[in-house]
Amino acid sequence: MKKPVAVFGAGCAGLSAARRLAALGVPVVLIEASDRVGGLAGGIEIGGDIYEYGPHVFHTTDERVLRDIKELLGHDLLPYRRTIQIKFLGNFFKFPLSIPDVFQKLPFTTVVHAVLSFGFHFVKGFFIRPAVENSETVLRRYYGDVLYRLFFRDYIERVWGVPRRVSPRVRARAHPALRPARPSREGVRGAALARRAAPAPVAGYVEKVEGELWTTRRGFSLICEKMADDFKAKGGTLRLATKAKAIRHDGMNVTSVEVETGEERKRFPARDSSTRWPSTTRSR
Repeated sequence: MKKPVAVFGAGCAGLSAARRLAALGVPVVLIEASDRVGGLAGGIEIGGDIYEYGPHVFHTTDERVLRDIKELLGHDLLPYRRTIQIKFLGNFFKFPLSIPDVFQKLPFTTVVHAVLSFGFHFVKGFFIRPAVENSETVLRRYYGDVLYRLFFRDYIERVWGVPRRVSPRVRARAHPALRPARPSREGVRGAALARRAAPAPVAGYVEKVEGELWTTRRGFSLICEKMADDFKAKGGTLRLATKAKAIRHDGMNVTSVEVETGEERKRFPARDSSTRWPSTTRSR
């Protein structure tokens, strides 16, 4: 193939396709509407920390794919043992929250308020259920208002800006392990003792996956960035913050592609093998 190939979307699939074509000597232009690669497997950087909104670890049972990623990442690819922790006030808290962590790592006054709040909302939730359940009502009932605000509400709003009153269905998908066994009719005391004795269930929260787990020091998003770097090293052109607006064709043959970058809209012909696309000035 001598004609240039346009790949739309710099997610994992687009990056993989573009890399393979470039390795075969095909002139490739990778077009991405966002200002960084990764698509649904990307992340954002806030204060030096990476917040991933897609997958957090890499895994596969395909030896060819694993070998390709290992060759691409080298020493940057690290074996991973999954743990879930929350960093707060310089300490790491287990998740789901554990009573020892709360008592040992939070300030004394905060612990007192948290215990009182938990007791109040636990008893209230046993006798009174809201007409409409959402993530806020559920988490308050399970943790009390103090721990809910410290470990859930403020984090979600500050980092993601997502409304906290989502539907029960979304809440169940986001926090499936937070629902303890429903208190029996034997009384609040028996339910409280049962909750204290039983470990918090995690089945359903940590999904079961096949193959070894891998990550990098910058999370999953570094894999996508390395794929983009390798694609450009093979001669490919990456255009970020560029939206594909139209594909012109005559039957089965594409004649041109229209793209938009900011206020500028351009049409690039696809017939001439000597077509040159301007390269991007952004690397991420």
